[in-house]
Formats: sequence, structure tokens, C-alpha cells
Amino acid sequence: MKRTQSFGRIATLAWLALGMATLLCAPPVAAADKATLEIGLVPNVSARTLLAAYQPMRAFLEQQLGQPVQLFTAPDFKTFYQRTARAEYDVILTPAHFARLAQTEAGYVPLATYRRELSALLIVARDNPIKDISDLRGKSVAVVDPLAIVTMRGLQWFKEHALQPNIDFTVRISAPHNTAVHAVMHGDTEAAIVGSGPYRIMPSELRAGTRILAILGSVPNATFLASPKLPAGAAERIRAALLAFADSSEGRKFNADYGYGGMLAVDPENLSAMDGYAAEAKKRLEAAN
Repeated sequence: MKRTQSFGRIATLAWLALGMATLLCAPPVAAADKATLEIGLVPNVSARTLLAAYQPMRAFLEQQLGQPVQLFTAPDFKTFYQRTARAEYDVILTPAHFARLAQTEAGYVPLATYRRELSALLIVARDNPIKDISDLRGKSVAVVDPLAIVTMRGLQWFKEHALQPNIDFTVRISAPHNTAVHAVMHGDTEAAIVGSGPYRIMPSELRAGTRILAILGSVPNATFLASPKLPAGAAERIRAALLAFADSSEGRKFNADYGYGGMLAVDPENLSAMDGYAAEAKKRLEAAN
């Protein structure tokens, strides 16, 4: 299959600069009858940031599984969902509500998740005088992709605190997470709702230029799932390799650096708790078509 170039070229340049395995936004090669394991990462930050963050895991899995491992992403959440629905990725790392859709609609098998929950954070510029959410009345708040679970949780939190989106404040879409933080730093918007995980893996200058005004609630963290197209036994081997990574020196550093708190196996039944968020995501996907 010929790969498209737009986002893929950007990621390939990052690979050349960093000397790492390629992370492509183009769709992966068909999963059947190939030696390379292709992992799709939800596009919650830039391709370059994802590449740098997940390189240690990619290298460990490659060694543990004895086969090449390649990382992929997509231009946006909708495209990532569509590729997942077609089971184009061998393994995915996706938000919990998308994980539920992948499980129920495409037959993906839940493998593992991070121990620490994902928090929706309200970010402002470090030198911004805003002290309370009431100061955001009449201002603008950036959100990442409307399909992101932290966007859903964050806007619901505002409603719970008597601030109605696009009535009491203006909602601006600014994706991915690091773009929203850039907008805050440059004064294009007063605040942004971002996820705690993506925020931790952003370049240090972005975090240094901003501060957390409030934590808007937490949800289960991103989940690894295996494609139903993989050979028998492959899912269990991949799950074991992921958990082995979490217990390795590289994995302990990875989890400490990004605040994931380790990794644990997922009970497939547990994802049913995401049905509400999954239904809301599905409704938004259908409305966008």
C-alpha cells in the first residue's frame, strides 16, 4: 500500500533528526502476513513528541517480541477512530472511551492500561493574573479535539460550576494538546483544557510557561488493545511484553517521567464503565459526517 505523505513526511524528518524508529501519520500496511508489529498511538500531542516519548517502549517491545515494531498516529481523533474501526493497527493506545468503541465495534482485545488516572487540567499562562474560574467569565478557553475525553469531562465540569460553554465563555478548538498550550502561552486564549498525560510529555518550555489553575476531574487512562486480526496467542504475548516493560528499568523511568504510575492488565469487563463517554463520542462522530 502506498503511504500518503502529509503528516508522514513530518514524522519521518523527526525520525531522521532523532535517529529513532519512524512514527507515521499515514495509515499502516495491512496487518495480515507481515512481520512488523504496528502500533497506533492516539494523536493527542504532536508526532515528534509522541515519537520521543514512546521510543523506549518501542525498542523494548521489539527486543522482547523478537520482531520489528513501528509506531503510527493519525492527523486527528476522527481519522484515528476510522482506522481503528477498520482494524488497521495491530495494537492501539487510545483513550478509554475510544477503547470501549474499539472493543465493541471492531473486536479489539483490551491488554493493559496505566495505573494513574487521566486528569483534565485547566491551564493558564504562568504570568496570567487569573486566580479562579470565575475570572474566565467572558473569556476564551481552548479545548483539544471535541472527541477527546478530557474535553468532554472538562466542559462538563464547567457546567457543574455554573459556567456554560459558549454562553459564559467562548470555547476555541485548538488541537492537539501542545497546540492548545502554545495558544495559552502566546495569549491567544486565556486558558486551555488539556490532559495530564499529554501535558507531562510536552517539552519542558511549554510546562514552564504555564501553570495548572484547576484539576477538572479524572477518568481512566489510555488503554492498549490488540487487533482481532492478530494470530492466536499474539495478544497475550504483547500484554506480557507491555507489563514486562513497565517493570523494567526503562519502563520505570518512562512511568516516572510521565507520571503514569506503572501499568496493569485490563479486565475486558471494566471498559463497560466507559459506555456513557463512548456513546457521546459516537454521537459527535456521526454529527461530523
